Amino acid sequence: MSHELKSWQLEVSRSVFEGKNVLVIAPTGSGKSHLALCLAKSFKKTLWVLPTKALTREWFMKALSTLRERLHVNIYTGDYRRESNVYEGDLVFATYESAVLQLRRKDEWFKTLELLVFDEFQFVGEEERGGVVEELLILLSELNPQTQVLALSATIGNPEELAGWIARLFSRPVEVHEVPEHERPVKLIQSAHRFRNEAEKEGFCSNFSSPTQRNSFWFSLQDASKRRISQSTTALLE
Repeated sequence: MSHELKSWQLEVSRSVFEGKNVLVIAPTGSGKSHLALCLAKSFKKTLWVLPTKALTREWFMKALSTLRERLHVNIYTGDYRRESNVYEGDLVFATYESAVLQLRRKDEWFKTLELLVFDEFQFVGEEERGGVVEELLILLSELNPQTQVLALSATIGNPEELAGWIARLFSRPVEVHEVPEHERPVKLIQSAHRFRNEAEKEGFCSNFSSPTQRNSFWFSLQDASKRRISQSTTALLE
């Protein structure tokens, strides 16, 4: 595996295998989640939590295609009738809310959990989702403080403060690994587009909204009377 990984990925891997909790801050598209997928192979039981059902399904399918021969890979988003009332599997993918629900139920599965992969950890600082992120970590630390945490974030404002908080919750030291922005593997493209009307704007945007493209867009629209212009920034998600 080592010849396929970049130097920062090797450093993160070393910290994980030394038994430390790790907070990784790396640009979008740098390979944080792919590294986590590699590391999950070495643990008997892993929970991977993500903020949306779409992302959860995407990474579940990737893991299923590469690890199904060696691990029981499962998914819990609340969308499937076959989902049991308790978690089952060696590598479980779940939305934040699904994991919190199971933790509130004190699911026995968590008591032998070895690794928590917390994807998109920057949501801890958001008003809407921050509460569920905090509850998830607090409940897990109460049920199984020995769990190892690998938190992944594209950007975060107070990494050392958050690392200290994780260290207080779980009985392991925390290391912060920040990857320089210049190592961004995917070029960030900025462009400006002028639209004659709302229908033309919506038609343009629809060309980039396919979830299979995994693109994130930001549109800032000015008033039509002031020669409406849309500035769009696209960034490829992992």
